[in-house]
Amino acid sequence: MKTKEILFKHAKKRAAERYDLELTWQMFERYNHKIRMNDKSCYPLAKESLRLTHWLIDDTYIVIYDKQRHAIVTFLPPDAIHNYLTGSTYFQDRKNLRRHD
Repeated sequence: MKTKEILFKHAKKRAAERYDLELTWQMFERYNHKIRMNDKSCYPLAKESLRLTHWLIDDTYIVIYDKQRHAIVTFLPPDAIHNYLTGSTYFQDRKNLRRHD
């Protein structure tokens, strides 16, 4: 199984679990394309690393997108939107921590 297929399988499981969405390969590819093309229905929420970004798709789904693999990694729970609205996402909080040598 290829990496993109593995990502699809995981995303499909999380979409069903968290949004009651039956994600198909065509939907997966369409959402990936929307993010790559910076479609109006996709809104960037945060940058986790050089590779991973968080997106809101169709004002409904919160996903993590891998720029290197050009694919959605996972669907986050719907209530995660509150973290972005309050500005208290995990990786933003981590940037404020001091590194101890």
